[in-house]
Amino acid sequence: MKQKFILLIIFPLLFISCSQKKPILNGQSNKTSLFNSIDKDKNQKIFLNEYIDYIELENKKERESTNIQTMYHCDKNNDKQIGFYEVKETHKLIHKDEISSAYIISACPIVQQNFHIYDSDNDKIITEKELNSKFQHYSYNPTMEEMKERETYSLKEAKAKIKQCDSNADNQLNPKEASGLQCQIPEDIFHVIDGNKDKFIRFDEIKNIPTKYATLRNSYYRQNEDDKIKNLISSVTALSPMAILECDTNKNHKLSEKEATTLSCGFTHKDFIKSDLTKDGVFSKKDIDYYYHRESFDRLDINQDKYLDINEIIRML
Repeated sequence: MKQKFILLIIFPLLFISCSQKKPILNGQSNKTSLFNSIDKDKNQKIFLNEYIDYIELENKKERESTNIQTMYHCDKNNDKQIGFYEVKETHKLIHKDEISSAYIISACPIVQQNFHIYDSDNDKIITEKELNSKFQHYSYNPTMEEMKERETYSLKEAKAKIKQCDSNADNQLNPKEASGLQCQIPEDIFHVIDGNKDKFIRFDEIKNIPTKYATLRNSYYRQNEDDKIKNLISSVTALSPMAILECDTNKNHKLSEKEATTLSCGFTHKDFIKSDLTKDGVFSKKDIDYYYHRESFDRLDINQDKYLDINEIIRML
């Protein structure tokens, strides 16, 4: 139980370490210098692509700094990699209370319970490449126990939703019930869930589409267009880590349209096109980053002229 509580603290800290940090600058000359460094074409205007390049560069620096610190504190024998036996020693210290658990965790955030998240090839060794890949892709692989717990909860919620929508109490949804005020499932989603194409949705069919639990639970299609994209993004990154395991069949941290539109993933062609914000033919972390970078860019762009001037850039300092 103690370790579980510790891990609940660790995971958010790991992701926060990759978040954007405001640069510390003093004086007007430094602010002007920052503006000029972002303004690559020197036209006194910073467009979205320039802004994203700058943020990505800052995030990369922060990731590299975090990784260096993690390797320094976790690599006990200085061989530029972290062995499972090295974190086992940390685990022993925590249990024996020979040193403050909080201090150990803050120094080396990798412990036995989260070692598998970084060790992508399961060889009991975390290399610098694997450490970098962890932060680059946000590749969180839940344990089988966590997957079971999530699935049990999702099935319970999906079952309750069907019961709520099933006006004639026949344990299935027809198109009229599915599209009614209680469910509001559109025709294209109904078609995806209806695996045997008999014009009814049954609970066993929903069990085959894990990411659609979120659709039924959160009334996804009641949202406006912008919120739909945001929900699609969260469904792959935060709402259901299990979805990545089931959708990303070749484990390359990207979803092709073929992967995204399978029954096990549940995206429609329309969903996929809207989610591919970078228009590179796949749905990946780049699309997620683009969405949130664009969101922060729009907040800075006070006069909504699609570029940032020096006064607007100063607001981010």
